[in-house]
Amino acid sequence: MALGEVEVRLNENGRAAQTMETLLRQDSSSWRAHLIAAAAYAQIQDYSKAQQHAERAMSLSGANSGAAELLLGQILAAEGNREGARKELQDLVANKPNDPIAAAARQALAGLDKTSAAPQPSRVGAEMLPAFSVTSMRVWAPPDVDAAPPSVSTDVACSDTDVIQQAGLAASRQFQNLERFVATEHIEHEEIAPDGLSTHLRTRDFNYMVFVEQDKKDKQLYLDEKRDGGTGVDEFPTSLATVGLVGLGIDLFQPGFAKALTFKCEGLGQWRGKAV
Repeated sequence: MALGEVEVRLNENGRAAQTMETLLRQDSSSWRAHLIAAAAYAQIQDYSKAQQHAERAMSLSGANSGAAELLLGQILAAEGNREGARKELQDLVANKPNDPIAAAARQALAGLDKTSAAPQPSRVGAEMLPAFSVTSMRVWAPPDVDAAPPSVSTDVACSDTDVIQQAGLAASRQFQNLERFVATEHIEHEEIAPDGLSTHLRTRDFNYMVFVEQDKKDKQLYLDEKRDGGTGVDEFPTSLATVGLVGLGIDLFQPGFAKALTFKCEGLGQWRGKAV
């Protein structure tokens, strides 16, 4: 990723685009990689690809989306889509007024109003690409669960109620299965240095059991974890302890918990090669 960023800053944008496409084939969930690719394509006036990467960078970057929003506004302006550009830039200023990049968005808005010609995206500088660091690549961590949203067919109708009911039945079967085994739980606590390298690894093994209990009043099922016969919290290798994670995916679909949440069926997807 650092190579692509350096190539953009040196105005070697064709090479930068190729570098980032190679990287994105290996990991398509990096918002920085999409941002750098968008910047490179914008400079060589391949606005279609630049827009695709800028929009992807926006969807992946969360609170860091300011640079991608500004670049997308510039790309739309260069394509002649003034209204689209104005909307992106106005949204950036309105939603992130204190973001340092908002000043550049205000300047771009002023430029839209002053000229009748389609403006070109400005040379990408330090304000467009936040300072690169090894830790920004998160080389030590797996992708976030929502980093690459699964594709769905939105034209297939589905019933939220039916989906939740079926998921609840599957969750109930999982509850029954949990009482049928004991396990050895292996825990690793790893300290990560600023450069992304591991500095200290601590481990601990527990005799792990799960007891399933049903409340007599609301009929809700509850999980009670036991590590070496107790909670095990004081025996974790560091001051951090994980408790109750095993029940999260099951509790969600129980009627007593589900009514406090809002579920939305977005369409037909796939799980392990099957339609879901």
